[in-house]
Amino acid sequence: MDIKAYFQGREIPKEGVVVDATHPIEIEVRGYGQNKVYSIETLRYTDVPSDQGQVLPKSTDMHKMGIDPYIANYSVGVLGDQFYLFGTGVSGEVAEYKVYTSHNGVKWSEVSYAPESIQAIGGVGTRCVTFRERLYLLGGARTQAKDRWGNPPETMWGSFPTIEFWRSVSTSDGSTYRVDTVGVDAPFVNSWGTLSNANLPTPCVIPNVVVFGDNMYMKNSHGIIYGQAQGSRDYRVTKDGTNWLKLQADPKATQRLLDVFFVLKGKMFTVGGFNNFISEENILGDIYSSEDGVKWTKEAEEGGFGKMWGMTVISNGSVAYMVGGEYLKDGQRVLSDKIYRTEDGIRWKPINTGDRYKAGSLPQLVIRGEVVYIFGGYGEPGTAPYGFDLNQAQLFDTYSFELK
Repeated sequence: MDIKAYFQGREIPKEGVVVDATHPIEIEVRGYGQNKVYSIETLRYTDVPSDQGQVLPKSTDMHKMGIDPYIANYSVGVLGDQFYLFGTGVSGEVAEYKVYTSHNGVKWSEVSYAPESIQAIGGVGTRCVTFRERLYLLGGARTQAKDRWGNPPETMWGSFPTIEFWRSVSTSDGSTYRVDTVGVDAPFVNSWGTLSNANLPTPCVIPNVVVFGDNMYMKNSHGIIYGQAQGSRDYRVTKDGTNWLKLQADPKATQRLLDVFFVLKGKMFTVGGFNNFISEENILGDIYSSEDGVKWTKEAEEGGFGKMWGMTVISNGSVAYMVGGEYLKDGQRVLSDKIYRTEDGIRWKPINTGDRYKAGSLPQLVIRGEVVYIFGGYGEPGTAPYGFDLNQAQLFDTYSFELK
């Protein structure tokens, strides 16, 4: 992190230093052109020390590490060895769409992106996917305010928001972007303020996308209907990142909402989620898998995590982890504070998260090397009956744990 600590004017080595802890000691921390002195007083405890667990906090507030204070929504991806964060928020009365990068997932700096004709990148509820050495930013709503280029917010029927078209931009270097909807094979149709295309997904937020083989698959998302994010149940595949073709498959696997969709050991899996809207009878815990994206096989009624929605799964192909989510307890929505691990996509067991990890639903997860990074999520149970609210406040903390 380019931060060093000093004791009595000397840099503290990796193995540490021996001090007289019967008196307060001073540690000086230097980094990023700043320094601060901490006075440390030791206390002897007789009770059990705190449980650190596998999950370690990296940053408690990303706003203090380079993200502009007005940024309220964001998505995170990895390209090469760099993290990229796409943030949006309202500054004054203007909606801003910013790109940031980081080499360690903690300290962020803004990226000036090109070309200018692209204007805004991303929006509320975008998702990042790396496909064929390009980082794709998919979906998103722009309902907050007029942007700096003078484009008005997306609205329909007075105060009810909508999303006017499917959004996709991608980059191979993090600073130069292209619009991936240019060159789509089918014609565009404008109906009731929404621009649609037979070869593009429904305009949406939080598209559920995975890379499997040479293709990207998208299984359900949330469109804005009558002012609420409701399930669009769009199941599609793309080979070129531009044309997304509809697939017909078992609706029990492909039309569930806010489930997890991931690839593990040569199969695609869908786990959990809900049907239609959130209620006791509609929440799912069953597991389906597919080897070709068309034929889906039910693997289990339940995998050890109960019935949940709004989780996020990260997989390196050999092992997968499920983070966050919500479930119902005595009719009330509750955040899951557990992280589950699986090697087969069917049997899930909780890991030791320790007592410093705080729960969130729909967190952003990325893998770099052998480390999983957890960015934010939503720190309060949702209230929307269809599972997602554009006005939910994202968390800006960061955690990490090692793949094992």
